[in-house]
Amino acid sequence: MTGQPWLLTRKHPPDVGGMQQLSFQLAEGLKALRPVTVVAWRRGQWGLPIFFLTSFARLVPALVLKRISVLHLGDPALAALAWLPRLFGVPVAVTVHGLDITWPARIYQAYLRLFFWKHMDAYVGISRHVRDELLSAGLASEQVLVIPPGGDALPAASEEPELEARLAGSYPVLFAVGRLVERKGLQWFLREVAPDWLARHPMATLVLAGDGPMRPAIEAAIAEFGLQSQVLLPGPVSDARKAWLFERCDLVLMPNLEVPGDVEGFGLVAVEAGRAGRWVAVADLQGLRDAVTEDGNGSRVEAGNALAWAQALDRLCGDPESLRARGRQARDFVTTKFSWAAMVAKYDSLLSSMESDAA
Repeated sequence: MTGQPWLLTRKHPPDVGGMQQLSFQLAEGLKALRPVTVVAWRRGQWGLPIFFLTSFARLVPALVLKRISVLHLGDPALAALAWLPRLFGVPVAVTVHGLDITWPARIYQAYLRLFFWKHMDAYVGISRHVRDELLSAGLASEQVLVIPPGGDALPAASEEPELEARLAGSYPVLFAVGRLVERKGLQWFLREVAPDWLARHPMATLVLAGDGPMRPAIEAAIAEFGLQSQVLLPGPVSDARKAWLFERCDLVLMPNLEVPGDVEGFGLVAVEAGRAGRWVAVADLQGLRDAVTEDGNGSRVEAGNALAWAQALDRLCGDPESLRARGRQARDFVTTKFSWAAMVAKYDSLLSSMESDAA
């Protein structure tokens, strides 16, 4: 088959997030290996209908002129763009992240039934949990595979004199970062674990970085339990500031909860923490099980069990030198297991095999 792979993505830098990072690394990695056309929307959620229209307008002449050998969609929300390439005999692969198939809105689920389910040639889950979700929906096992995201070292840490002054003398510094949504479990942690645990560890500080719809509930919990002196909310952070917080913290937390219709597809923060030489304590559920290997780069704790979390924190933070050694182990483990280059190589192999099958 003539032509080259096309990548269509609606999640791409300068917009930020795990999907955006995967999209960028995949595009740049494949372009280093072979000619690839990348059609990306770079403006967040605003104007997505425009992206659909312009993408369709670009696909039509490219398909007529046989310039596309295989099409990759960045997520199921773009599924409506797949029918035309398949009509021209061009195979289509899609990456599935988790929430993009479980979001319960009726109109969205109807959209998936019309354009997504059983309308692609290959479905790539970012974790075994996502793969299981796809298989449970009735997809054939030979159509579904798992390619986990990679991870690279964060950029150089910024200078943070104000935060450094605020954290001076603190141990342990517990750090969580991400969008403040219910499934991240931070509001639960503040109410069910933090009040007693922080009272027993008066030198400890909890740093919760990010923003989102749960921020008012988080602020309310901090005020209700009088945690202002031990909990910091720096808001959204740049990669450089996140790198500084990883370096300064002692343990990274991901106390996720089961929330119907909202899943954690993978957990890229756990990989970033390992790259920074930090151990993670994560909820034992969903895609976090792929991101964290027990005694490899983190500890898995029963989701929603406050006593188990308190005991895990006591065990991990009770010996500072042991915790630092675990962090060094996590760096070695993550560097070996997760890399963007390995992810790109697997996608390249998949797209090449799809091209061969369609030839």
